[in-house]
Amino acid sequence: MIAELLKRLNVSVHRLLFESFYDERRLWTANADHQNMVRLIMAGDADGAEAAIRSHIGDGFDTLSKIESEFYG
Repeated sequence: MIAELLKRLNVSVHRLLFESFYDERRLWTANADHQNMVRLIMAGDADGAEAAIRSHIGDGFDTLSKIESEFYG
């Protein structure tokens, strides 16, 4: 699977999508999200952790959808 993903990164559009997704702002936000998720898990707040994880995944999906629509309409 990793080899297949690396092959895709050699395609210019996929490389651009990857670079667009992992911009500096996005990385800072993702890091803060991850720290919050760990904090909630360590505190035993399963509901809060689940909500934070779902929100993080949703934000990532939204970001990828926006990037994809810029390229494919």
